[in-house]
Amino acid sequence: MKLTHTYKIFLKSVIILTLLFSITPSSAQKLTTIKGKVIDAKTKEPLPFVNIVFVGKNIGTVTDFKGEFFLETQWASNKVEAAYTGFKSDVKTITIGKTNTLKFELESESVRIEEVVIKSKRKRYRNKNNPAVELIKKVVANKNNNRMESLDYYEYDKYEKIQFDLNNITEKFRKKRVFKNYQFIFNYVDTSEINGKPYLPVFLQETLSKVYFRKSPKSQKEYIKGTKMIGSKEYIDSEGTNMMIDYLYQDIRLYDNNITLLTNQFVSPLSNISPIIYKFRIIDTVEVNNRSCINLAFQPRNKLDFAFLGNMYITNDDKYAVIKVEMGVANDINLNFVNDLKITQEFDYLNNECWALTKDELIIDFNIGKKGAGMFGRRSVIYDNYIFNKKREEHIYAGIEKTIKAENYDKKDDEFWEQNRLTQLSKQEANIYTMVDSVQNIPAFKRTMDILMLLVAGYWNFNKINVGPVNTFYSFNDIEGFRLRFGGRTSPKFSKKFQLDGYLLYGFKDEKFKYSLSGIYSLNKKDLKENPKHTISAVYQVEALICPLFF
Repeated sequence: MKLTHTYKIFLKSVIILTLLFSITPSSAQKLTTIKGKVIDAKTKEPLPFVNIVFVGKNIGTVTDFKGEFFLETQWASNKVEAAYTGFKSDVKTITIGKTNTLKFELESESVRIEEVVIKSKRKRYRNKNNPAVELIKKVVANKNNNRMESLDYYEYDKYEKIQFDLNNITEKFRKKRVFKNYQFIFNYVDTSEINGKPYLPVFLQETLSKVYFRKSPKSQKEYIKGTKMIGSKEYIDSEGTNMMIDYLYQDIRLYDNNITLLTNQFVSPLSNISPIIYKFRIIDTVEVNNRSCINLAFQPRNKLDFAFLGNMYITNDDKYAVIKVEMGVANDINLNFVNDLKITQEFDYLNNECWALTKDELIIDFNIGKKGAGMFGRRSVIYDNYIFNKKREEHIYAGIEKTIKAENYDKKDDEFWEQNRLTQLSKQEANIYTMVDSVQNIPAFKRTMDILMLLVAGYWNFNKINVGPVNTFYSFNDIEGFRLRFGGRTSPKFSKKFQLDGYLLYGFKDEKFKYSLSGIYSLNKKDLKENPKHTISAVYQVEALICPLFF
C-alpha cells in the first residue's frame, strides 16, 4: 500500500513538473523566437561561434558547429545582428512576439582572408603548406615555455564563484497562480550568454584562498581564507547538485594533451596531435588586452570526436603564447544530460617572467530535455597577485592535504568580503543574497527543485535514506526476464563522512534474487562531497553477468 502511494506521488510530481516547465509559448506571451543559420557568403560553409545578438540589448547566443542558432526571449529588439571577427557584421529586422527564421551570409572583411577562403573552396583541407597548422605547431612547441608549471615555485590569490540557476523560466511559468504574491522574484531573472535561456539564480558560493606550488618534490596547497554561501543546503547536499559541482571543479588545463571534462577525455586543441584531430583556420589579427594577437579558429575534423570548437588568440610574436581561448563542444557529441557548455580562459604575461592564467570560466547547461527543466552551473575564477620563484617555509608545502581551511573560514563577515574580493559582485549577483532566502520558501519552487533533483540524481529523498535510482526499479533482459529492483543509500543527514549503498532485485525468468551492498568512507575525515576527495570503498555483490538491454 505504501509503495502504491509513493508511486502515485511520483506520477503526480512528474505531471506537475511537466505543467510547470511546459514551454510552448503562444504569441500572447510576447516571447520572441529567432532561429536560423550563418554561412560564409563565398564558400557557403557554416560558421560556428558567430555572435547573434539583439541590437541594443545585452541578450544573445552563438552559433553551433553547424552554424545554426536558436534563441527565445521576452526582451527582444526588432533588429538582430550577426558578428564574427574577420567578417562584416549583418543586421536583419524581425517581428517581435513571433518566430523568425533567419539566414545570414557573412562576407570577409579583407582581401587576404578572402584569398584564403577562395583557396579552401577549390581544395579540400590539408595540413601541408597550411599557415594555420604551422602556427599551431609553433604554439605546441612553445608550451613548456608558456606554462607556469615550468617554474620551480609560484603562488597566487584565488577568488572563486560557484553559481546554480534554475533555467527555462518562461512567461507561462511566471503566471502560475502559486506565484501570484511572489512576482518580485522574477525581477532577478536573467538571460544566459551561452544559449539565451532565461534563468533564476538559486545558489551562490564564494571562496577566497591562497595557492602555493612547488615543482620538486611536487606540491600544491590551497589555503582557504573564507567561504560564503547562500542557497538551500538541502539541495546542495543532494547527490544531483553534488554531481554537478564535481563537474564544475574539473580544472581545464589548456596546455595538457588531454582535458578531462564531464567524465570524458577531450583532446586539447594544444595537444601534440592536435593537427590530426582538428582543423585550424587563421581568421584575422586583432587586439586583445592591448596585445596584437592572431585569431585562430579550430573545430574537430570529425564532429563526433571528443574535441572542442572555438577560437584562441595567440600572441603575434615569437612567444606563441595563448592569451585567450573561448571554446565549447559540438551538439553531435552525446553528453547525456548536458545540453551546452562554454569555456573561457584568459592569460597575461606577468612580472616579465611568465604567462599566467588570470581568468577561468566554465558554464554548463544541465538539462533533462532541450525544453524541459534544468539548471545552469557556472564556475568563475579570478587569479591575481602572482609571485614567481619565491620559496616559502617547508611547512607551507608539507602534508598530504591539498586543501587547508582557516579557522572560522565560513563565518567571515561582509566587511571581510568587501575588502578581499578580487572582483566586485555584479548587481545581479549581489541581489542573489537577498532573493534566495525568499524564493526557497515558496512551495512551488520547493516542489520544482524536489522533482528536478529526483530527475537529475535519480533518487527520492526520505530524510536519512535516499531511495533509487528510480529508473532501475523495472527493466528487462533475455536471461532474467522482467527485473524488479529496489535500492537506496544513506543521505548526508545520516553521515557526511560515510555512505552505505545497496539494492535487492528479482528476475522473474530465472527466478533468482540478486543483491549488492557497498560502502564508502572519507579518509581525510571530511565531507564525502568535498573536493578534493580521499576515500576508500568496498562492495559485495551477487549479480547476473549480463548488461540489461534497456532500463
